Amino acid sequence: MKPALGLTPGTVEDGIRAIGASLLPIQFPHIQEYSRLPQYPDHRDPFDRMLIAQALSEGLAVMTADTRFEHYSACT
Repeated sequence: MKPALGLTPGTVEDGIRAIGASLLPIQFPHIQEYSRLPQYPDHRDPFDRMLIAQALSEGLAVMTADTRFEHYSACT
């Protein structure tokens, strides 16, 4: 979690519920996609990279203000 941003497990859970979203469990195809992601020196956050791998594997979009996610647009 990101405590510096005031995020706790409870606030994240409330936010997920509020927008009608659901959790996507990590599965083996996500791990395989993760292992194929290119390495970028300015973006090594494993949590972000797993979100990207899940989205690529499931054909989903990721909405974020983090411009480093654009590195992976070529992976689609």
